[in-house]
Amino acid sequence: SIRPSFAYYSKAMENGFAISNVKDIERISNKNSVWLVLSLTKYSDPTNSIKKYFDENYYLVEEKRFFNVDLYHYVKKK
Repeated sequence: SIRPSFAYYSKAMENGFAISNVKDIERISNKNSVWLVLSLTKYSDPTNSIKKYFDENYYLVEEKRFFNVDLYHYVKKK
């Protein structure tokens, strides 16, 4: 889970959730804005189903790529 790692840097991460598959996304479906952090998904999500779900249901407003970590800011489609 990324939560402990990011909580060290920001109290705002108290609202962070770990997502292992598309079914886990239901826990955050009421959020209008989401930061998605993906790392080494070739092992954890080889079909890219989590990102595909967000691409279909949210607008991508910002994207940053780092070594083995991708950061996406999504806003829910109305």
